[in-house]
Amino acid sequence: MAKSKFEKLRGAIEDGNSFLSSIVVGGEVGQYQKVDHDEFESILETAELIAQDESLEPVRYESEIVLIAEAKKHLQNSVVVMKEPVEIISKVIFLKGTASQCIGSHTLHHKSGVINFHDGKAELPIELADELIKAGYVDAE
Repeated sequence: MAKSKFEKLRGAIEDGNSFLSSIVVGGEVGQYQKVDHDEFESILETAELIAQDESLEPVRYESEIVLIAEAKKHLQNSVVVMKEPVEIISKVIFLKGTASQCIGSHTLHHKSGVINFHDGKAELPIELADELIKAGYVDAE
């Protein structure tokens, strides 16, 4: 025999509580943020209150089942993961001069290359940007 919406809600609450008791709250890799844990716990508590009334329309139980599933998925996706370090490969530089002198497009010929600036600003590889700073053409951000 198929389970009623009420029975499915009771099962979703049990499953949610089981999952909630198995996770660790914290900021370390593999742990979950407290705010996400508390939000899911609150949703389960509300569902418990609804599940105490067997006289509600089945659609009310169904909406709680959906809410629990979405909240659980959100909590599962909020696990703290190891972040890859970001390598900075460019630097933003600014032409020296007054603001009015830097408006528009400008070109700087350096060694055998041409560097284009828009409103006195350009983003370049770190090594080239450092060369231009050292030569006194530009300032760093």
